[in-house]
Amino acid sequence: MEGIEVTEARLSDKPVVRQLLELYGHDFSEFTDADVDAHGYFGYRYLDQYWTEAERRPFLFRVDGRWAGFALVRIGDPHDMAEFFVLRKYRRRGIGITAAQEVFARFEGNWQVRQMAANTGATIFWRRAIPWYCASSPQGSPSWPRPRAWFPRGGRRESIRLPRSARSDTGCGPCLSQLLRLFVEA
Repeated sequence: MEGIEVTEARLSDKPVVRQLLELYGHDFSEFTDADVDAHGYFGYRYLDQYWTEAERRPFLFRVDGRWAGFALVRIGDPHDMAEFFVLRKYRRRGIGITAAQEVFARFEGNWQVRQMAANTGATIFWRRAIPWYCASSPQGSPSWPRPRAWFPRGGRRESIRLPRSARSDTGCGPCLSQLLRLFVEA
């Protein structure tokens, strides 16, 4: 697999994040029916706040040194994957899953991921990308969470179990919350 790097975006990286947000806006307009403004931009009204508010964190992804995507995260309880984007060139190669899991691993606690019901590709992606890491007891022996993904709209709630092959006590990733919510919004 390619060399994937996930880094917190510095202020000097803001133009890169802004440009990738435009590509994200273009892709997402298929579901939102959004139009560009008078200057040809989709824009993102919260961009500046990712460098001025402590609970907002911007991340950039590189593959072999080239820009490949971003994640915008809001820290809290639960943490929120506010925006997530991988350039089309890098999709369906495991890069998005790796990047998402690296972002999740940076912040222990509960997480939520929201996506639109019409974006079926995102549903498929997030069901594969949401990590189910082991949680360690205070004595250090692994205990396995019963992870769940919630789908509150439409009255649907699902429980996703950790595959048996992933339950071995070797190679456990960092401890994360036992619950990560995936909201599918109408």
